[in-house]
Amino acid sequence: MRPDGTTGYEIYLPFPRLQAVTLLSYVDVNGVVQNMNVSTDLLVDSVSEPARILPAYGTVWPTTREQANAVIIEWTCGYGDDPEDVPACARQWMLANIGTCYELRESNVIMTRGTIQVPPYIDRLLDPIRVVRY
Repeated sequence: MRPDGTTGYEIYLPFPRLQAVTLLSYVDVNGVVQNMNVSTDLLVDSVSEPARILPAYGTVWPTTREQANAVIIEWTCGYGDDPEDVPACARQWMLANIGTCYELRESNVIMTRGTIQVPPYIDRLLDPIRVVRY
């Protein structure tokens, strides 16, 4: 383990929040597509953001063919199915932006060179859920 908490063997999954990894397949050196068992062959770290996948304890990543798209990962991301699952700061940010566009909807037609601008501090609402590293 490195001082920054990485091992060098991680596959980072962008677009947080990770809900589930459903498939990891790869093309082996013979050109045959192999599927890994997500529950036994992988360690899925959904606590970290961005989430990451590592080989299970005592195993290593299989050797893949050197070609484009040799590894395919399918996963589900998002905050959940219910609106209450979305963090309050993200809901507030959406309401502020939608409200501004609604209030200035006619100004957009009249203006020829101007743009509608939301106050810059509104974007700071997203800071608690911002992912810094991929």
